[in-house]
Amino acid sequence: MDLDVSQYKELIDVDNIFKFMKKKKDFSVFFINDFNNKIIYKILGYIPCNFKKCINYLSNQKIRESLSKDSMKFKIIEKINDKEWFELITFESKINLGPIYSIEKVVVEDDLIYNYSLDPENYKDNFTNGDKRENEFSCFKCFDIDSNKCLITVILTFDQFELGHEMYVDSTIDFLERLKNALS
Repeated sequence: MDLDVSQYKELIDVDNIFKFMKKKKDFSVFFINDFNNKIIYKILGYIPCNFKKCINYLSNQKIRESLSKDSMKFKIIEKINDKEWFELITFESKINLGPIYSIEKVVVEDDLIYNYSLDPENYKDNFTNGDKRENEFSCFKCFDIDSNKCLITVILTFDQFELGHEMYVDSTIDFLERLKNALS
């Protein structure tokens, strides 16, 4: 069953319920400790490009692999259209000390890209090398500041009992920093 993403997308524009956590590099991190039994992180920072270019980069599998320093691999396993598809995402975990994979639905809208765990209908999961991770919801939204600068807002959602939240937050900031440096 498809996820109702509206409650998560609404968090992009809400600031008063988030608590400041830390600043890392040029990005600020905020969090909500209990949102429907989830922990939500919000990362804010600036990227030197307009929102369309930013979303185009973030929706490109090869660019994301490169920005992850090839620690993550993305493979489209079912394409719905140019704005929606299912991906197999694989990566090595620093916590589990082994491979992890996730099967996610990816949706691109005008100024955002979001993804969450969902297997395609009638999909048989034959990926046996590693542990399967469920991504509750992740979102990257870009707001134009001017033609060469956008504010990026990232929402990362975790189950309260999932380990490694800060590792994922820090990895996302490193990913964004590499995107920022590549565009500078």
